[in-house]
Amino acid sequence: MRTISAISIALHQMNTSIKTALETMFSNINLRAVFLASLLCAQPTFATQAIETTTDKQQKHADQNHVDIEAITHEDMLPNGLKLIVRENHRAPVAIFQIWYRVGSSYEPPGITGVAHVLEHMMFKGTNLLNPGEFSELVSKYGGSDNAFTNKDYTGYYQVWEKSRMPLSFELEANRMTQLQMNEEEFQKELDVVKEERRMRVEDRPNAILFERFREAAYVSSPYQQPVIGWMHDLNELTLADTQAWYDTWYAPNNAIIVIVGDVDPTAMYELAEEYFGHIEPKDLPRAPALTEAPPLGERRIKVHNDKATIPTLALGFNVPSISTAEDKTEAYALRMLAGVLDGGYSARIEKELIRGNKKAASAGAYYQLYSRGDSLFPISATPNKNTTTEALESEIF
Repeated sequence: MRTISAISIALHQMNTSIKTALETMFSNINLRAVFLASLLCAQPTFATQAIETTTDKQQKHADQNHVDIEAITHEDMLPNGLKLIVRENHRAPVAIFQIWYRVGSSYEPPGITGVAHVLEHMMFKGTNLLNPGEFSELVSKYGGSDNAFTNKDYTGYYQVWEKSRMPLSFELEANRMTQLQMNEEEFQKELDVVKEERRMRVEDRPNAILFERFREAAYVSSPYQQPVIGWMHDLNELTLADTQAWYDTWYAPNNAIIVIVGDVDPTAMYELAEEYFGHIEPKDLPRAPALTEAPPLGERRIKVHNDKATIPTLALGFNVPSISTAEDKTEAYALRMLAGVLDGGYSARIEKELIRGNKKAASAGAYYQLYSRGDSLFPISATPNKNTTTEALESEIF
């Protein structure tokens, strides 16, 4: 049996060493900037004048290309709680319509994991006005494209097309917010599609299994440990009634945000929102589950064995706050910067030191999810070169 060996999940509290390293790095950059500035000041007068002239041109160019984001972004709310955000962009006669529901896999209780994603699929299976599949056929007929996505904290749907089709987006989404028609036959078909999707994306891919188990061990108390696509044993037991209840509970105007970006008039978009969504009654929403992670009591390690794996892979990570849960928001920004310093391009630390430098890693990367409703993770993953062990690679990463 082949092994993804020594899958190290060194989940530590973020200590001052990370912050100290960042402060040291930036203090060095500041000193270098002062040194370069001193050299420039020591140059002859004509050089200083040239620099000033170039700066003036750059500032003039920047002023000409400056976009006042606040001026082109408009936010409103209907009396029933539906939020509308419109960003004007008049470069081309197209627009994107998105509707985001504030519910995702982290809201799912044990036993029905994957229900949020299954419902996303069922939202294309017909309403009181449309037969299964006709939603996307109608969008395509009028030259548009559409899709949907489910994540830990949200579920979203969108259409992209020529700007004159925006009223159809409002009509279609308002219709399936309240008039979705689900039957057992279509539900079983789509459930089989989701199961196959899980087999293809997770169970047939050793690294996907690794990171699924990594998240499970990384989160002790948070629902973030659940896979968005759901556990297979839960999908096997999921029912149409579970999916209908999820829809009836969470799909409401006061739990939705419409986002429109493109060549549109904000006032006209608000009027369309009132016309198609204004009559929909809000719902009494359940309390969203808390996502604060329990304090770690030490390092946790697991090994994941998989006979499909041909090379070992290492994953390690830290329990860290997100922008939502950080008491000091600068910690979240520092972590985002750290992810860039480590894995922000060809000259970043991981690429320069581990891959091209000592060549201990064949591939490696770091990531930080800044925007989460709950506590986040800072994972680092790496695949060692053939003459390097995962233990040696872990040491190199630290």
